[in-house]
Amino acid sequence: SRPFFEALPDASMHPANWIETDDTVVVEGSFRGTFTGTLRSPMGDIPPTGKSLDLKFVDIFRVKDGKVVSHHVYFDRLDFAEQLGIAPPAG
Repeated sequence: SRPFFEALPDASMHPANWIETDDTVVVEGSFRGTFTGTLRSPMGDIPPTGKSLDLKFVDIFRVKDGKVVSHHVYFDRLDFAEQLGIAPPAG
């Protein structure tokens, strides 16, 4: 997540739905920002494009004894790349 906030320094998270059970919290929302910083990736640095991002995500937290013991984030990587202008649009 740190590379995302470095690449999109004005980023903000907008939770829309929360679901809680005994040991699980699921959050659905969107991550918004502008690609004005370098995106550090396993394939190398990606220069900023100045494009805006409004990316849907789902976070799943597992909690034990009041502490988060696991956290997983799911989002559409192709949608992410297309919105930022680092992959050609589908179609």
